[in-house]
Amino acid sequence: MSKTLSAILFLVCFITAALGQALHLETKLQSTVPLLLATTCERGTKVVGIGTDHALYLWTLPSAQARKIDTDGAVHDINCAGRNTLAAWLDGKAVILDLDTGKVRSRINARGDLSGFGLSPDGSMLAISNNTDPVELWDTNSGKKLATGVNNFASSNFAIFSPSGETFLSTDGDSYLRAYDRHGKLLYTADGGLLEGFAAAFTADGKRFLTASADGTISIYDAASGKKLKASASCGNPIFNLQISPDGRNAVVLEIDDFTFKPVAIGIWDMNSENIRPLNVEVDRLVGPGADKSHFLLLKQEDPKTLAIYSLQ
Repeated sequence: MSKTLSAILFLVCFITAALGQALHLETKLQSTVPLLLATTCERGTKVVGIGTDHALYLWTLPSAQARKIDTDGAVHDINCAGRNTLAAWLDGKAVILDLDTGKVRSRINARGDLSGFGLSPDGSMLAISNNTDPVELWDTNSGKKLATGVNNFASSNFAIFSPSGETFLSTDGDSYLRAYDRHGKLLYTADGGLLEGFAAAFTADGKRFLTASADGTISIYDAASGKKLKASASCGNPIFNLQISPDGRNAVVLEIDDFTFKPVAIGIWDMNSENIRPLNVEVDRLVGPGADKSHFLLLKQEDPKTLAIYSLQ
């Protein structure tokens, strides 16, 4: 399953569900190579992409010219947060970069294969999940590990910070969810159900979080206690990746075939209902979602040398 495709499908699904809204072309950027993945940073003022050469490319709007950033390795995933902070994942390592200059601030030498990583809202910390160890907390300025989480099977699937940055959440391979404070202290362990969770998302106010799991369900939890409040019916497929709509009423998910591990459906769940509803969407040439101060953005590789940015009006 491609992380690029996951990000694309979420935004397209939300666009399909947003009745009465339309896409508006904001700008077109020059792309020296086709992109595998792209996203926006700093409230839409910067665009970062991974090329088909696995190099990192940066646009500072309104300039249409990309700047290639040298990371001394092949980039496979990106995550930005805070002011000028970008985390780029190489083979087994994370590189923290300054978005204004492209210079490397620190290198994080985690081990194992990445399964997920999330920056704190201020960009000062990085929570890393991989397939060999519990979740790890790293300082992005010094490149030092601050803490290692706990679990029964020594693996973690996904990590995400709360909107305040005071806590972070790990969905683990032993089918439990674990919440930690910003120092890496375990706050509670919650039962995630029969099968392990692959994704999580906090509501904008940070009071609840949602998880999506291999059994095809979405669950809502109280973020302060870890108490499960509600669960959807199963969609029949494992769910990878999860996003909450801006109004906090719907969850958007990517369903995966459990034999081929290919995407089979995009689902939207009204949290006041029971069933996850599949949507019919097309994702041709889309390379990622983004956002500016007031709109969702859609990034589309219109041709091998043109990256177009559309806003959802």
